[in-house]
Amino acid sequence: MNIFTVTEGLRGEDLITSIFRYLLLSSTELRECFIRIVSDKSKTGPILLSSHFSCLLQYITEDEESKNWGRLDLLVETDDSVIGIENKLYAGFQEGQPKKYLHSLKKYADGLSKLRNIESPQHIVVIIAPQSRKNEIKGIIENEEHLALLTWEEVLSKFEKYLGLIDSKTKFILMAFIEFVRESVIFIPRFKELVPHLRKRFDDYGSAIQKMVVGKLWNYFPVKSNL
Repeated sequence: MNIFTVTEGLRGEDLITSIFRYLLLSSTELRECFIRIVSDKSKTGPILLSSHFSCLLQYITEDEESKNWGRLDLLVETDDSVIGIENKLYAGFQEGQPKKYLHSLKKYADGLSKLRNIESPQHIVVIIAPQSRKNEIKGIIENEEHLALLTWEEVLSKFEKYLGLIDSKTKFILMAFIEFVRESVIFIPRFKELVPHLRKRFDDYGSAIQKMVVGKLWNYFPVKSNL
């Protein structure tokens, strides 16, 4: 698998999700680290990872009550668990998110139980978001044992410890990923101090700061095809 084949045409949250998946699939150390982080946050018990790991991008779900379709950013399968991952930088939650994913995950886990003869595999939806959204998201997921929250800051901090333990190719990608995500999660909190630069009169080609702000903002808007 080549990183460029899984990131073509992506930006913002989708780009981060795609490269994150690449890192999990490419490095035993990073996926074991990530599963340990999730296991520590799980309210339903420890998560086992020894012989099986898979990671699907953009898993389609259906809510049992509303019959509305949804899309989990990633679906991770381990020996005894099914983990849905929702990457939230600064986009708001759509109606029913993230609880609407739980029915599909439970159904997937039940199918896994029959396929592998596993008794009661776990299912959990993990939201990964900036530290600045921690209180907001805690209020949304409280009292739901199958929902958990991770911050990008704590994930990156844990991953950083493996830079000397992984192969050179993965290390290069991880370093770029850490820098990119950190820039993404700190940009909006800094936005208020950057806004005055947008209000100034633009030079013919804009100032360096104006170009940086506009370039950053552009990543938060969906790309529309001209076709």
